[in-house]
Amino acid sequence: MKAGWIAGSVVVAVMLSGCERKPKSEGTNANAAPAPVGNSNVSDNPPAPPEPSPPKDGKPEESGHGGPVVELGEQDVNGLIIRASRDAGELTPGGEAAVDVWINGGIGSASAVRFWIGLADGEGSVKAKAGVEGEHWHIHVEIPDPMPEGAQLWVEIELEEVEPILVAFDLTDED
Repeated sequence: MKAGWIAGSVVVAVMLSGCERKPKSEGTNANAAPAPVGNSNVSDNPPAPPEPSPPKDGKPEESGHGGPVVELGEQDVNGLIIRASRDAGELTPGGEAAVDVWINGGIGSASAVRFWIGLADGEGSVKAKAGVEGEHWHIHVEIPDPMPEGAQLWVEIELEEVEPILVAFDLTDED
């Protein structure tokens, strides 16, 4: 009888030890590697990434996400100096283009900036709201498929208490 009681106690103890699992929190990956244990060389606080250096004179950097950039030009509209560039490379219909815009050498006083590639009316294009990246506006804008003849990069700048400003840039640096 003692042997049965001892065996039963061991089974219950083993079963209860499995109940210590914590529920998965949202957003965790079940396939993620386990955290390092013990005397690991992995720091609990990895170093922060270096701060990007601001562009010189408000000009785009020498390279974008995909390498070299194509300068699309600069326009003066209602006292705003608007400069645009995109990552170099072929513009493939159905793909995307990484685009950067500087307003007065930085983010300017815009409350929002939207981009699309296509025609002025935006028909067949996807308008997308840009985000601030460093000291400029940045977006990966969709290229329509099919891309209409005469397609340009359109930039719509929202300012407080003023009608939005709309400017267009040719997609290449060729004159």
